Amino acid sequence: MNDFIAVCYYTKNTSYEKEVQGLIQSLDKFNIPHDIVPVESLGSWQANTTFKATFLLQMLKKYAPRPIVWFDADSVLLRKPEFFSMIDADAAFYYRTTGGRTGRISECSELISATMYFKTNDSVERLLNMWISANKKNIRDLEQHVLQEVIPQWRKNGGIMTVLPQTYCKIFDSDPDNIVIMQNQASRRFRNEVDR
Repeated sequence: MNDFIAVCYYTKNTSYEKEVQGLIQSLDKFNIPHDIVPVESLGSWQANTTFKATFLLQMLKKYAPRPIVWFDADSVLLRKPEFFSMIDADAAFYYRTTGGRTGRISECSELISATMYFKTNDSVERLLNMWISANKKNIRDLEQHVLQEVIPQWRKNGGIMTVLPQTYCKIFDSDPDNIVIMQNQASRRFRNEVDR
């Protein structure tokens, strides 16, 4: 049995309504409990994505003490995500590297927020509040870049994180071998639709 809840939101009256069906079907296939929520647009793609931190804090409180795992609306699970049951950390993120060894964080690494694991505890609540606050000060920055900026301070104050395997955040047009969670990059197709 999976002990985590899969969570996600998508923007109403956009193509994401159809896109998210692939995620729902794949979660159902692996009997993973989920809470997929339609939300009204906040006016732009940027504002809609920045809502992620606030939504995660709401879900954390709603499902405590169970962990939550965020999946972007265009995600599809191709295999059972067994790594989540092995995580012994407050949170887990995937970092894409442009140089060096995969799975190691360096100055060449970029946090990708398409798949994220959060344990329900005070440490994670602090991280999400830090992220929400930083988003308000950096309204033009991508939410995942803002999160990457606040994580070092959170870790200095005792936050414990681990790195998700690359197979948990693979882009659809990359090497398909052993993909667990595939990202269909809907933002490439739908961003202008949301920004209209």
